[in-house]
Amino acid sequence: MRKVAYNVACVVGSVLVALLAAEAIARLIHVKPEQPIRHMENWAEFDPSLGWRVRPGPHPVDCEQNEMTIEPGGLRKTTGRPSTNAASPKAVIIVLGGSWGLGYGVKDEETLASQLQERFPDVLVLNHACPGYGTYQNLLKLQGLLSNEKFNVPVMVLYELGDHQVLRNVAGYEWIRGLSTYDGTHFEPPHLLQDHSGRWQQYPPRKYNLLSLADKSHLIYFVQDRLLYYRTKDRNGQGEDATLYCLSEMNKLCKAHSTGFLTLFVYGTPELLEGIQAHCKASDIAFLNCYPDIPWKHPDWFLCAGTSGHPNARLIKLWADRVSEYLMANSQM
Repeated sequence: MRKVAYNVACVVGSVLVALLAAEAIARLIHVKPEQPIRHMENWAEFDPSLGWRVRPGPHPVDCEQNEMTIEPGGLRKTTGRPSTNAASPKAVIIVLGGSWGLGYGVKDEETLASQLQERFPDVLVLNHACPGYGTYQNLLKLQGLLSNEKFNVPVMVLYELGDHQVLRNVAGYEWIRGLSTYDGTHFEPPHLLQDHSGRWQQYPPRKYNLLSLADKSHLIYFVQDRLLYYRTKDRNGQGEDATLYCLSEMNKLCKAHSTGFLTLFVYGTPELLEGIQAHCKASDIAFLNCYPDIPWKHPDWFLCAGTSGHPNARLIKLWADRVSEYLMANSQM
């Protein structure tokens, strides 16, 4: 019995020493414990189908001292609307997209929706964009809007699309790693993945707990991070195809509801622009490049609000000018 106990103690001791050594190595190579980024910020609240939504109320933003106002129903406040407009508009414009479409970092009156409202006072402009959304979440949002909202006038949907949304559509490793909630859990947003037969499978949002002590142990955090990486490492390659699929579904949905649909390309590599533009042309999807005269990368970030990389009012005005020209030239308004 003593020999057995001795052997067990040696094994346990060896395992503990190995774990301590592994922990020391993890610390030496600067593998840091999980520090949630808290993507669910004060402006956000959980949504069972979309993952999150903007919470009504005034919210300060981190990149400037500007405050964004979210109205009941989750709309960003649109200024410049005549008092008679809401009762009997000539048409309705619905703005969808992520934080760039919402106007994160600029004042309420400087958003794309507000600038379009000023240009088209007889039209009701509704800003339904939400920070962090990808194309798939915008597709889900559009399904709900067209099913629940009944408009008796022509409707035009403007969808703001940038390269940052591509990875979100498949819940890639880098995106999940940066999403977390206030209780310290990681968060996987709704996303699409293609199965072996080539069909797109839809996955709902979900929370999942961090490994025990991952917030304290460098070793456990490393194991957790590698598990997440290997579970999601093949997703990024599907991102652009998922984006194109969602664009086609949004366009079909709008046509089924006799609604106009326009994709606004606001940021991305020349290769991404070429791929999306070619798909839209082949699929009869209206497309507008809002970025033609601005360098793909501007070294001084002179068109950014604060330090977060979100567009400032000057850049959004350029978008609004191009969108207005398009709508008037194509008799959409």
